[in-house]
Amino acid sequence: MERVLPSHHDSTDYKQSLVNDPQQTPQTRHLSTKLCSALSSLQATPPSTPLRSAKIAQRSVEGRRKRTRQTQARYRQKLQDKPKQLEVAIKQLKEQVQHLECERSQILGCISTTSSVWMAAVEYFRIFRRGCHAPQGTNIVDMDILKALIASDVAFSGGIGLDALVHHWGVFTQYFSDVGIRLKNLQQITNESVLATTTTTITMTEASITTAFPHLTSGMAGKSVAAKLKDERLVLHGSVRFHWDNTINRVISIQAHADMVTPLVQLLGNLKDASLVFTNALVNVECNLVVQGCFIV
Repeated sequence: MERVLPSHHDSTDYKQSLVNDPQQTPQTRHLSTKLCSALSSLQATPPSTPLRSAKIAQRSVEGRRKRTRQTQARYRQKLQDKPKQLEVAIKQLKEQVQHLECERSQILGCISTTSSVWMAAVEYFRIFRRGCHAPQGTNIVDMDILKALIASDVAFSGGIGLDALVHHWGVFTQYFSDVGIRLKNLQQITNESVLATTTTTITMTEASITTAFPHLTSGMAGKSVAAKLKDERLVLHGSVRFHWDNTINRVISIQAHADMVTPLVQLLGNLKDASLVFTNALVNVECNLVVQGCFIV
């Protein structure tokens, strides 16, 4: 028999009476319980009407508009703040430049009053301890220090001139990877000269072979030696002698030598292959650059 929920009855009382009807069997009571749950679910879910859907859509549009307005406001504020930020950055850079100029003047002032061959040697190894990686030789401050300590026409292992010396270091650093020059000892020879004992470390990369030892890229013997040299790190022991001129208070001569033969013989296993390395090479046995038959430190 079908039960109909009267409109004047409370739905909760009706569902309770439906479940607790003593005339129901266990099966019908189970069905009544499910029916009550379905009724509760339907009553808990508000019906979707065109008016409610329109309100939801309107709120979504308003939310997007609000976010858009906030994004535009932040962008306008960023544009307004940009000139102020640039002014602050420019002011800070000017202050840093002024500070560095003061430090430079102080350094050059100290050098001019205490210049000596000892200071020249120490500064030389400090500046070139890793070779020379700057595109135009070395930075401005270091170049000023070199000019204050080394003569513009300094002689160095066959080359002449401070600019040529700096250029040498640039070429040498291009030839060899991970250059390292370590000053081990500094000994006074005469009143005007000192002798520095050094350890030089270089890595023989593929670029080193193709640029400084191009003859090793052809022929069976050359290629065999090149394969043994590739990516090997060499330790060279040598010395640099600085000669000072008290008249101009600058170094006028720098003579450098580093034993490149010994580590190559140890690496290659014989003197013949080591000799082949320097045949038509752009670096000689004392690790000096060779250009058109002239030695350049």
